[in-house]
Amino acid sequence: MRDINRVTLLGNLTFDVESHKNGVVSFKLGTSESWRDKETGETKSVSEYHRVVCFSKLGEVVHAHIKKGDRVFVEGSVSTNSWEDKEGIGKKTTEIVARSVEKMAVAKIKSLEEAGQKNEGCKEKL
Repeated sequence: MRDINRVTLLGNLTFDVESHKNGVVSFKLGTSESWRDKETGETKSVSEYHRVVCFSKLGEVVHAHIKKGDRVFVEGSVSTNSWEDKEGIGKKTTEIVARSVEKMAVAKIKSLEEAGQKNEGCKEKL
């Protein structure tokens, strides 16, 4: 059996998309998970923030069409990079390399949530 390195995220951009050298763009995606504490009955949640990078044409399209606050669906893989800073101290970062990014249509999400339906078919493909 082959190994799998696949990530699927649905969340909101926490900052505007940033342009880097060679057509690379990146953005921070915030995701949340909530649950009900069995002992207290209280709803608890935790937020995670992910650095997402896009290359080539996908990067150009993301830069042109996505901004802070947008809800997006990202599919990609996990990549870890290591380097040494100017003082020779080892640094490491983990990021999501996007294969696809889809902007969610807010009006459709709200109407589906009000109707109690799943968020299926409400994606704007980039």
